[in-house]
Amino acid sequence: MKSTSLAAASTEAEAYLSKAQLPKLSYNKALSSWIRLPDAISQVWSCPAESFRAFVQECISTNDTLATATKNEFTRLVSGELDGLTKWYTLLELKAYRVETPLFESEQEAHEQKQAGAHAV
Repeated sequence: MKSTSLAAASTEAEAYLSKAQLPKLSYNKALSSWIRLPDAISQVWSCPAESFRAFVQECISTNDTLATATKNEFTRLVSGELDGLTKWYTLLELKAYRVETPLFESEQEAHEQKQAGAHAV
């Protein structure tokens, strides 16, 4: 039987509790969301890989609180093949790091916000 010290058990409990407070973003909601790109508006699931990479780079480059190493990890994360699971995980991690990630529920909302010059929350 594995023995766990009180300190380790306390750390595990704290980690578990903090996980409960992670942002909720379902796979389907993430992939059906719309994002604004410099030259287009695209749904996440059909967004070309290069455009999604540019979106992620824009999100992390405007965040002054992320460490350089964390920004590099995001860059590496999206440098390979970008299937739906990778896109969802990337968006979930951006939200977990409290990086502003403008996702819109509809194409119309993304267009309206683009014209207004505002960001989604």
